[in-house]
Amino acid sequence: MCYFGITRSLEHTIDSIRANVIAPAAALGEVRVFTHVFDQNRLDNPRSGELGAMRVEEHKLLDSDWLSVEQPDECLAARGFTELAHGGDFWHDGGKSLRNLVHQLHSLDVVTRAALAWQPDVVVYCRPDLRYLDSLEPWLKHSVATPAPTVWVPNWQHWGGFNDRFAICSSAAAAAYGSRIDFALDYVKTTRRPLHGERLLAWVLKREGIAVKTMTARAVRVRIGGREVRERFLPGWTDLPVEWFWQLVRWLRTALRRR
Repeated sequence: MCYFGITRSLEHTIDSIRANVIAPAAALGEVRVFTHVFDQNRLDNPRSGELGAMRVEEHKLLDSDWLSVEQPDECLAARGFTELAHGGDFWHDGGKSLRNLVHQLHSLDVVTRAALAWQPDVVVYCRPDLRYLDSLEPWLKHSVATPAPTVWVPNWQHWGGFNDRFAICSSAAAAAYGSRIDFALDYVKTTRRPLHGERLLAWVLKREGIAVKTMTARAVRVRIGGREVRERFLPGWTDLPVEWFWQLVRWLRTALRRR
């Protein structure tokens, strides 16, 4: 079980994490919790409309077996932030969102390396600032029974790639999913596009030959103070290759052009 980034609103989401993520995983086998967070007591994010204080030790609610707390910005130079910024600013906000994305990808990489050292059968990635509305049990069972390198992602809000808010990975697929920051600069140079989280994920998984399937499990983002974001969920199909979804999208686009 891997948690990453900033806890943000964990006091509002922890009950759903325990009920819909940790409990169903524990029913299938041994669970260990790996957490990497940034030591941040205040959040100023114009893009999400957040400005206010955060609880510094909120991460303790996760009862982690492995924990790393890091100061913000220390990872930027090592992760090639300046070079990535030269590739463009997708959000046009002075690099603030790009900076946040690099922090997220760095956090994912650190926690992934710690988790894989344990040699797990399945790796679950969860943002701690999400309230999970549905149990992950069905897809956890699928992942345990699937030996091939496979990643399950939510079937909603792909934003031109794959939804990167939470995922279930077979052990053989976890390195590609969790350490995708290693491919970030190559993505920018190869595609000649600014770095973008969901699109980077899709590009890396395709490049590494990882099978991607969707799950209808839902989760909502919870901002500091407990404000929930209204999400746009799709009525989807469980355990289907994501390629099927994109084939349908392409077919619809072609049909509309011919009208």
